[in-house]
Amino acid sequence: MSMCLTVMKGVVHTGFGSNCKKAKVKKCGRKFFPDGSFFQSMAKIPEKIQVQDKTMPVVLAVDDDPAVLRIIESQLTRHDFVVKTASNGGEALDILKTLTPAVLILDVMMDGISGYDLCHVVKRDKRLQSVPVIFLTSRGAPEDFKTGHDLGAVIYMVKPLKVEKLVNMVNMLLPISA
Repeated sequence: MSMCLTVMKGVVHTGFGSNCKKAKVKKCGRKFFPDGSFFQSMAKIPEKIQVQDKTMPVVLAVDDDPAVLRIIESQLTRHDFVVKTASNGGEALDILKTLTPAVLILDVMMDGISGYDLCHVVKRDKRLQSVPVIFLTSRGAPEDFKTGHDLGAVIYMVKPLKVEKLVNMVNMLLPISA
């Protein structure tokens, strides 16, 4: 049974089973790699990196706002994560060719490949489909939450960024991705 978790205005909403199962993408606007073959030939890279006698999980954050990326990187690094960043979906796809992150944090609205489209690609790839996705976006309408969850995201957070909540959510997801 799958689980969904939504964080909106400090309230946590969960759903199980059919409430958060994957649905066919209708609102993405694009179909990338319909056969799911883009990453299948790539070798799986460990989700954790050894740094000075510590094994640290890797988080990939994708946002077109450099200030948001700096905050995410500095705060998660402070909590013993290795953070890789990408400023758009295309850059993220390049990183994902050689990296399987423990958690993926995505903005929705970006030029080119949107966060929704990137999530769709990730969830169709056998190597990456188990990577938990967090949407961190300014889009907070109920249909946005539904779209995010239908695409396979487990957490949908609305900006402004609440760093402590984000760190807690990433920590919560680590056992799922291990």
